Amino acid sequence: MSLCKKPQCHNIFALHGFLGLPTDWELFDSITHPIGVENDGFDLWHWSRSFNSSVKKTASKNILIGYSLGGRLAMHSLISNPDLWDAAIIISANPGLQSVKEREARLISDEHWAQRFLNDPWAPLMHDWNANAVFGNRPFPYLREESAFDRKQLSSLLVNWSLGKQESLHARLKQLSLPILYLAGEHDKPFCSIADQFRDFAEVSIIPDAAHRVPWDNPKNFMNKIDIFIGGL
Repeated sequence: MSLCKKPQCHNIFALHGFLGLPTDWELFDSITHPIGVENDGFDLWHWSRSFNSSVKKTASKNILIGYSLGGRLAMHSLISNPDLWDAAIIISANPGLQSVKEREARLISDEHWAQRFLNDPWAPLMHDWNANAVFGNRPFPYLREESAFDRKQLSSLLVNWSLGKQESLHARLKQLSLPILYLAGEHDKPFCSIADQFRDFAEVSIIPDAAHRVPWDNPKNFMNKIDIFIGGL
């Protein structure tokens, strides 16, 4: 699947989510730079600055795509160096929790999952992870084999990059002048609500027949929306 009629017309960088792999983006053949997301031992801002330093400004447009945790990293990257990016597509990502109570609850939840990713048998862990409501009881099309991951790294991601530790980015995102598209799946009600936070400064689209994993739940509609957005740049 192509994101533009001439795949060489843009530099398209894509950041996967938690428990994701760069190969998840192979379904979309115009993504020129699928990026592996690993915790470097520092916070989200440090990762975003390091990532931005690896991206070159060229005659082609730099477009950043981020899904879920990758979307949170993408938002930090846009704020860290907005002149580097020509457009962004944020998918099923939270710009930040609004209350102390919400952040405290998220820290507890992420610590719980972090311990499970360190210690639990893999098969039941994957079953329980995929049973999270945001996924809408939809199977992920790719198997997640334990051998593909470092459990300590996964646990570290959950703790160090917990949404409970993230500041709210809404006000700073609103100040950006670059085009932003925010996507959520119609069966992912929490992120449909989050999408409303973007409507005053970004284009928002709710993808039908999709839950949290929008690109893989409904690749055709996802691609159609992306094609229209990128075609208008």
